[in-house]
Amino acid sequence: MLANFGLCVAGLSAGNPFTQPIFYHRILALGGNMLQRILGVLKLDANTYEEIEADESATTQAAIVVAVVAILSGLINGAISAAAGGNFITTLLSQIITAFIGWLVWSGVTYF
Repeated sequence: MLANFGLCVAGLSAGNPFTQPIFYHRILALGGNMLQRILGVLKLDANTYEEIEADESATTQAAIVVAVVAILSGLINGAISAAAGGNFITTLLSQIITAFIGWLVWSGVTYF
């Protein structure tokens, strides 16, 4: 598996467009942009906030951040709940649903 990954990154495999180096550079560019935005938000950089406000396609990135935080929160709270005798799955799902509902409500409040 790792050997194949190395060949793909080096551009030595042919035929599959998804294994060409340009594909990896595009993925890294997309992820790098999102990572730069996350770091800018954590630094409370005003330019980052203005960039995100002007970018109408940033909703997908926001949804990804909400999903990651919701899943991590659900896993932690689910483990705590299970240790206390509760149901892990119920806690996990309720955390994820609550996070997305909260995000949608807050997005609506700040939009209007």
